[in-house]
Amino acid sequence: MMGSWVFAWIRQHRPIYLGLLGGLVPVKFTILGLVGMLFLILPGAACGKREHAKPAGRESSLTLPTKNSLRVLYYKAGEKTEITMDSLLYARVRRFVDTLFLDASETLKLLVDDERIEELKMHETVLEIVFDKTDSLRSERLGIFPSRKVLVPFSGDFVGDVESPIITIFAGDTDGYSSGPLRNPKGYPTLMELKSLVERAFHK
Repeated sequence: MMGSWVFAWIRQHRPIYLGLLGGLVPVKFTILGLVGMLFLILPGAACGKREHAKPAGRESSLTLPTKNSLRVLYYKAGEKTEITMDSLLYARVRRFVDTLFLDASETLKLLVDDERIEELKMHETVLEIVFDKTDSLRSERLGIFPSRKVLVPFSGDFVGDVESPIITIFAGDTDGYSSGPLRNPKGYPTLMELKSLVERAFHK
């Protein structure tokens, strides 16, 4: 009699027990899921920490010139000014100079002596870059030019114009500038960008 009553009660409340059982299963899976998520999240977080510990900057692959690795001298009508720049600005100046050398395609048959260089510095606007050690400047057509200094006229007979964009660059060592300066047949636009950059730094 009692057994029949218990059996009848279980049959009547079976949906509740099944519901509870059904509820227990999701709970089990939820707990397992949480544990699994922790295993997934923790390694990711650790990786994230390692990545942030050593950020890769945009300029990290570049070797930027320091203030001591080159000097930027600006001459205008005989007045000499050494321009102080931060490393990024030095790097931009250097890239312009590299571009002017890279596109040089011939040398000018010209004897260069100290008197000619001093005349340019006295009467024209000129940029002079002096390296602290010999640097290799490359022309795609003419090859490598080991140099300790570079002179780039911004005005005068060695500077072209929009219609005739030929410009001249002087390279030298500790003894002076070499004869046969380089000619860049399309360097005028780059030269004007370099001039604008240097003059903005000069007027700061």
